[in-house]
Amino acid sequence: MKITLRRRSMIIAALMTAAMIPCCVVNLATAHTPISGAVVRRAIIGGVNYLLKQERPGSFWERGVKGRGPEGTFSERGGETALVVEALLYVQQTLHLKSLSMFGPALKPAIAMLCHIKPTGNYAVSYQANALALLPLKPAVRRMLRWDQIYLDQAIHNNGAYSYAYFGSPQKDRPFATSTAWDNSNSQYGVLGMWACVHALQRSAPYRYWRLVERHWVGTQFPDGSWGYWGFAGRPPAHQPSAWRKQSMTPAGIASLLIADEYLNRGRNMAVSRGLRWINAHFQPVDSNEYAMYGFERVGLASGLSSFGRHNWYRDFVRTLVNNQNNNGSWGGGFWDADTVSGTAYALLILDRGLNPFLMSKLDDGHHYYGQWNRYPRDVANLASWMSRTTDFPVNWQVVTFKSRLKTWLSAPILYITGSHPPVYSPAEQRKLRHYIDAGGLVLCSCDDASQSFRMAMMKLGEHVMDSKYEFTRLKKTCLLYQMQPWYRNFFINAYGMSNGSRYLWIVAPEDLSRVWQRHAFSAKRPWIFAENLYLYCTGDGDLTNRLKSIYVPRSNGHTNRTLHVTQLKYAGNWNPEPFAWRRYARISRLNYGTTIDYTSSATVASTSARHSLVYITGTSQVALTSQQVSAIKQYLAAGGTLLMDCIGGHASTAGSMRKLVDALVPHASLKRIKASSRLLGGQAGQKHGNAPGVFRKYYMRKHGIKRLPQLYGVRRGKRWVIIFSPLDVGSGLLGTHTWGIDGYSTKYSITLIRSIVAYTAGSR
Repeated sequence: MKITLRRRSMIIAALMTAAMIPCCVVNLATAHTPISGAVVRRAIIGGVNYLLKQERPGSFWERGVKGRGPEGTFSERGGETALVVEALLYVQQTLHLKSLSMFGPALKPAIAMLCHIKPTGNYAVSYQANALALLPLKPAVRRMLRWDQIYLDQAIHNNGAYSYAYFGSPQKDRPFATSTAWDNSNSQYGVLGMWACVHALQRSAPYRYWRLVERHWVGTQFPDGSWGYWGFAGRPPAHQPSAWRKQSMTPAGIASLLIADEYLNRGRNMAVSRGLRWINAHFQPVDSNEYAMYGFERVGLASGLSSFGRHNWYRDFVRTLVNNQNNNGSWGGGFWDADTVSGTAYALLILDRGLNPFLMSKLDDGHHYYGQWNRYPRDVANLASWMSRTTDFPVNWQVVTFKSRLKTWLSAPILYITGSHPPVYSPAEQRKLRHYIDAGGLVLCSCDDASQSFRMAMMKLGEHVMDSKYEFTRLKKTCLLYQMQPWYRNFFINAYGMSNGSRYLWIVAPEDLSRVWQRHAFSAKRPWIFAENLYLYCTGDGDLTNRLKSIYVPRSNGHTNRTLHVTQLKYAGNWNPEPFAWRRYARISRLNYGTTIDYTSSATVASTSARHSLVYITGTSQVALTSQQVSAIKQYLAAGGTLLMDCIGGHASTAGSMRKLVDALVPHASLKRIKASSRLLGGQAGQKHGNAPGVFRKYYMRKHGIKRLPQLYGVRRGKRWVIIFSPLDVGSGLLGTHTWGIDGYSTKYSITLIRSIVAYTAGSR
């Protein structure tokens, strides 16, 4: 079909990207829409089923779009299929659906087509590169990606922009495309396609390519920080674009500049800062244009920013997409029947890519986007991308500030702090760090330029934050952090760690990890493997959640049916290694079980009001009480109280000292195994749950073999268990963390176990 240059920009965009046609479905999203990982998964599966039904044998998701301009004819054939295949491959990485296997009947023929077709349209080439980049680099895939890279390198105009096609056969040493018309939609997808090629092939485009890209996007930015749609070579846009154009093209500009900065290593781009300011002031959380939403997501994932303005962009987009999903599982619609195919593919990319769990949070000191904390803006982004490619669990990252909620901090298991000069944190900011650690987080520090002053400052800060309870020690080669992957045991990195005796709380790496990650220095393998080991350590070898789930539990003021007084005993030793364990459980108990936990800590135990109360003793080393404390506990037990003891970390030495304590408390009694069928554990219900999988942590089962029954011991007085003793860790499980190296119960079973003990002690069993 013959299409003029002006009309071509309207029609191809409608067919290929849905960029020119706003979604026709009325937006029903509200701030009150409940959002969860389960809700997102249901929406994704609905979209997947719709796309699979639209596949046609031989043509897949194609209509064979062609256009003709003054320079010649170009074909977008392969683009629609590539966009859908990319979306489905991303879903397969996270949900592992059998129907989306790359070797299955739905995707294998489509992938084979993408490995051989050579489109001449810019969109199709970009989509093809992004789809193939998700596949193993077999010869056919590598060959096609190399062809895409050559095409995109030669199709870029000498002003750094792209138009719909490069009219020629990509060959080495050919000049730039000479067409004068360009548009920023094609330009952003040209850059995105090149980025996919170089990441997959680990072979960067020439420096001059990224310099051209930067020159174009900086030169076409409007003074207010926004971007428009199109123009001509030598003539920058003369008129301010419409608000609608700005909403879709401004994230395109920021995302493209962030990619270029990744290879130019400039470290500071004021055009990005201006663009982010514009987005923060004009972000529309109810925007229902999937093309524009995808652009905003790209900025969010590339920059690590979870919020634009005061809006959590992912939650807002999820609400919009969930409410706008059609009954058949699709999104989009409008003047072209296939708009629902591209709209659905974009929706799946937004929902699935954004849902991936956070690898780590990078701490923004609040001064400037390119401040000391962000000297290497793409360090953690590149690390997350590398881990997503080299493992079977795709991950994201985020930026947090001291103003971010603790819930947001806790959505990532690692908080990353980097710099070269000693930072100055206020007392309130130091308390925020302490709360994050107490609630289960781990702090990782990297020293820019191997700064010794920064290293010393962060070690001093860590010890101060933890009230000098723990000290930093140099990590040995036998440290668990270097043993997470048996095939990488020789990847030792110089680091210092501070532990509470059960888990690491703070790690300081003297060398410049960020520099390696920023510059794609894959030959320096140690920093990459170390970060991966640390993530596996914090997540229990990959017990992943999603970005919508945090271990943080909100407060609840709801009505409760009963109250249990819990006193944690203080003694001369590490009596409280996990200070937030019972506080978190108290919130869970009030929120879900209708029981108020009145938690306190004390060095004494009162025998008054002993009935329906609980004394808790824990530790990570020897538990040695004074004679006065032993005498007070004896009186407390005689008055009808209950004593619970567990070993944080599950250390045998701690368990041995607790057994000796039991002998001192009840000299003529001995610990007996508490059966899962015991009334303490809920009778038959307890037996059923005790036999269910998931009782123990993955680390414990790998070390001791698969076990299904809890190892709980006690001392009875009459018909009551007055002492309950677990030689395995329960307290860490109450935090909701999955830290590797702990002999204990899973987080889910720890809560179930404590709930049973609380109900038993409160007299309801």
